Amino acid sequence: MRSKFTSKLDDLLRRALDLSSRPDDSFPELARCLATLHDHAFPKWKRFLEASGMGRRKAYYLVEIGNMFERLQVPEARLRKIGWTKAQIIGRHITRANANRRLKQAEENTAPQLEALMRDENAQMATRCVKMYFTAEEYLEFEQAILRHGGTQSGRGLRDKEKATLDMIRKAHGAPDMEKPGPKRARRDRGQRPRRRGVAWA
Repeated sequence: MRSKFTSKLDDLLRRALDLSSRPDDSFPELARCLATLHDHAFPKWKRFLEASGMGRRKAYYLVEIGNMFERLQVPEARLRKIGWTKAQIIGRHITRANANRRLKQAEENTAPQLEALMRDENAQMATRCVKMYFTAEEYLEFEQAILRHGGTQSGRGLRDKEKATLDMIRKAHGAPDMEKPGPKRARRDRGQRPRRRGVAWA
């Protein structure tokens, strides 16, 4: 016999396919459905992609939106008002502490203005955002590595993953602890121009 949970997931798949024909109008509910399928029934999530024709990137954005705004308990009506594009923009920068401010920024600005606002704030904070996508198996491996290197679990997410990731990178390269003073750099002649290196993130 089919379990109630399996039947519920089948219902969610059918509902997600129905909502995918009008994603802009119903994206909060669609995002919740896709987040649940992605986290608890990945094969059904893949079936949704095949049957709906939705691009993988857009589907991942909706999964992120579903997980993020469910944790923050943002009302669906407010999400629907700002639209999925702006929800995705602030989703990279929103926390429980700044949720009201981010939502208000989304309500008061166009999508290009909101993008510029987030860039300006990031520049002032001198931080960079790196986005990564994993399969369910890869994410489990990533999660276990983060926990081994100082990260902790917080609900369905991870806390201190940035510090843990840097710890892994430094250990892999045999780099010294960044909090400890390193060797002094050789002085450069005033007339010598510094070399510049560019790093591109795909």
